[in-house]
Amino acid sequence: MRHTKSRKMRLVGLVLTAALVAIIMVLPACTGTPTPTETKITMAFHYPMTWGSLWDPGTSGSGDSTAVLTSVWEGLLAHNEVTGELEPRLATAWSYTSGGTPGLDWWGYYDFTIRENVPFHNGDNMTAEDVKYSIQRVLETDPDLGWYWASTARDRISFNMTGTEEWDVEILPGAGEGGRDVVRVHMAKPWYSLPQLCSTVLVIVPEGYTDWADNPVGTGPFKLNAAESTEFKVRMEAVEDHWRYTPNYDVFEYQVLPNPETEYAALAAGIVDITMLWTGPHVAAAEADPSLTVVSYEGNAIGNLLFMDLYDSPDIIGDPLGWGWGTGGRNETPWQDKRVREAAVLAINKSAICEALAQTYIEPYGGYLVDFQLGYTERTPVAYDKDAAIALLGAVADDLELPWQATPPYGWEDWDWGTFWSLDTVIDVSTMIVSDWAAVGIDMGDIQLIDWGTGLMQWAIGGMRGVTFHHTAANMGNTNPEASLESRCIGMGAVERAFAGFWFPLPGPGGTNWPALPSYYWPLAYADSEEEIAADAETLEDAILDLYGAPPILLVGGHWAYGERIEDWTPIPGGAEWFAGAEYFNYQEPA
Repeated sequence: MRHTKSRKMRLVGLVLTAALVAIIMVLPACTGTPTPTETKITMAFHYPMTWGSLWDPGTSGSGDSTAVLTSVWEGLLAHNEVTGELEPRLATAWSYTSGGTPGLDWWGYYDFTIRENVPFHNGDNMTAEDVKYSIQRVLETDPDLGWYWASTARDRISFNMTGTEEWDVEILPGAGEGGRDVVRVHMAKPWYSLPQLCSTVLVIVPEGYTDWADNPVGTGPFKLNAAESTEFKVRMEAVEDHWRYTPNYDVFEYQVLPNPETEYAALAAGIVDITMLWTGPHVAAAEADPSLTVVSYEGNAIGNLLFMDLYDSPDIIGDPLGWGWGTGGRNETPWQDKRVREAAVLAINKSAICEALAQTYIEPYGGYLVDFQLGYTERTPVAYDKDAAIALLGAVADDLELPWQATPPYGWEDWDWGTFWSLDTVIDVSTMIVSDWAAVGIDMGDIQLIDWGTGLMQWAIGGMRGVTFHHTAANMGNTNPEASLESRCIGMGAVERAFAGFWFPLPGPGGTNWPALPSYYWPLAYADSEEEIAADAETLEDAILDLYGAPPILLVGGHWAYGERIEDWTPIPGGAEWFAGAEYFNYQEPA
């Protein structure tokens, strides 16, 4: 690995040269012509914006649109850029009241006191009616096309409480401090994550507004220029005399470039001002460049193993691919034996992986939560122990009377999430894991790469096989660890969405494999205080580790690098928004 890494370092110059050619070909077609006095900050990334309907924030709830959402539109709350804690924005205050028993006589509500004299970009002042409309609107959005959290919200927010045949969002005129209006969101079940979403993707729009494609309207410090924007380039222009603050520069531009190499080449050439760094060689090159500043964010992504052959729930989804589930087929592979999964973790030399990647924030890890989340408990990573792994596998082989080298029968499939690492890095990690396993007698065969969309579809229909290395963000910031534990419960999120009326046939332990897990999950999902959340999260994490037998292996962080047109900047702490909104930057003239 060291030889490969050094070779990559020597190839950086060649890669950047080729990437610069790509930039020259790409940028003129997607960059507007600045005025002579225009000051601009440009961010580069390689994810296109994803919108169900062009420039309509009600149809965009994904992370790759957050940079636009938090700059053009605003929520009732926001994250403090220094502490990362929630604070008022379009609301001046908020509170939560709960009582009763979930599913029986439970009742509860959130109250948001609405700020006055906040204008939309079209000049109309925001009202409590706009807030009510915005919340009800996302609840009606088709989750297949739009707001990711709409399905969960429909399960938690009360409907038709007073016979109005609508979601129960109520306006209390003049009930807030200073005679301000209050918007009350009635809850059918507890949902402590709602304020978190009111700070990111649940943004406020004008009631009944429809002209999103030509003239998108929000209340944020930047206005989106639809005429000069596409899914590959978004141009945002500063709002003068904004109610909260006026940016000290004119234009923020979000550029989509083909790959991490092109992004870094554009940064090094001064064509763009900020981008994420995806590889060790790019980090080293940026740190050696006096015109660039590198900032790191601590581990807010967790790398773990997903054993796809555990996803055997024929009672839920049948046997669509004809694998003979329950009749000696895929559900009877050695991965079903907990000792095999434990051996797989013991066999991975996690410290060697961290050293090979040479990233500032990567370390062996042993839990599913990170230190800014409720319920976090420091858990010791599983130590590398090749001999113990071999002993466990020997015991399994004796019990099953199987030749170990003949299993598992479906090989290795690596899902290229690409969230925090480049594809090359994902391949490097996968290769090291497969090599470690081969050393103890687990022959995985060839690594197969699956793009994100195909992987998601295959996962949904039970088509993923073998095992994949999975690294994703620890979502939900400082409030509720529910989302993080959902994604790491080996598919538990599908259970809740099924209850919410959103059919998403993801096979997982909520089906026939581990019927005990839902009994641990639901208390966390419906906890309504920080104390309950912390206790229930710790209990659920214990249960997952006990049943799964394969704790996470790595805690992953990352790096941003920016040029001389940006003043001193650091990412918001807490991991809630790892994309950087335009308003968090200040412009300065290069020296």
